[in-house]
Amino acid sequence: MRSDQIKKGVERAPNRSLLYALGYTEEELNRPLVGIVSSWNEIVPGHMDLDKIVEAVKAGVRAAGGTPVVFPAIAVCDGIAMGHIGMKYSLVTRDLIADSTEAMVTAHQFDGLVMVPNCDKNVPGLLMAAARLNIPTIFCSGGPMLAGRLEDGRRTCLSHMFEAVGAYHAGTLDEAGVREYEENACPSCGSCSGMYTANSMNCLTEAIGMGLRGNGTIPAVYSARLRLAKQAGMQVMELYRKNIRPRDIIEKIGRHKMDHSAEEFSSAYKRFITNTMQYRDPKTMFTDANGFKYCMFWDVFKYPQIADASQSSDYLPAFSYLYYFAPYINPSGNNACTFNIKRGKTKLEVIIRPTIRSEVTVEIK
Repeated sequence: MRSDQIKKGVERAPNRSLLYALGYTEEELNRPLVGIVSSWNEIVPGHMDLDKIVEAVKAGVRAAGGTPVVFPAIAVCDGIAMGHIGMKYSLVTRDLIADSTEAMVTAHQFDGLVMVPNCDKNVPGLLMAAARLNIPTIFCSGGPMLAGRLEDGRRTCLSHMFEAVGAYHAGTLDEAGVREYEENACPSCGSCSGMYTANSMNCLTEAIGMGLRGNGTIPAVYSARLRLAKQAGMQVMELYRKNIRPRDIIEKIGRHKMDHSAEEFSSAYKRFITNTMQYRDPKTMFTDANGFKYCMFWDVFKYPQIADASQSSDYLPAFSYLYYFAPYINPSGNNACTFNIKRGKTKLEVIIRPTIRSEVTVEIK
């Protein structure tokens, strides 16, 4: 074990004495030490629930034979930091997070890692650290925020909040109307509702094989998120036993068509769909690079947008299915799912039909 460097041999007796000072037993120290990088804090809405996620991850690690050890990572909420000097401090935290995580892991010689991020620069910072350290690692994010509802029943989200401010300055919404949006746009913990940095990065983390299925889509307040965290804790022990490392996963996928540039597609939504519609081996829950095939989804690009990626969209169920369930529907090819999607004056019929286990076809009429 990598951690033997701090806990085995007479020369490491001083090190062990400090580990015993932490309350660890000899049995715990004989197991692999798994670092849990907790980004919990009380200022970022997407991070206020991470303490519960971390406890669930710890339970999973213990259940699979490891000893979990928690240490922190910082996180900035871009939504709170924007509009003042604070925004100048957001991007730099990506490197601070990567550097500090690398320092903690190297200093204490962990055998594996579970990253628990959620928002903005916190996710890429931990991805950078994972690639640098290259020890068995898995991600489990905190999950997205639920959509809000106005008094008249309309769904709303943070995007509408910005629009409400603009409407106020345009004279089409009064201060009471702004207040209604303000109090209802963000009704729960979780990453901001919309395809902003947090949700995009969490979905892409899943797409490149560094997180389990549902990492980017299960809402923060759902109990399924806690089950996912326990599964992540158990899965990192499987990665440790098989010595599967981040670069093994990321570099294999990188050889396939995953690197579409911003110039190729007109919106982040298209990049999101392109990078996430892929097959994953359900046994290992990681991308099967050998049998990797893209879903036949390219016809989507003849349309500017087929669905709204915001949690407040009326067509979110269709969007969620296209992303989340299509790769896992019955591989026998005997069933198909049809969605009628309306976007403005454009009406589309989307038919998802499985062909082989690693591929689905999508027809758009």
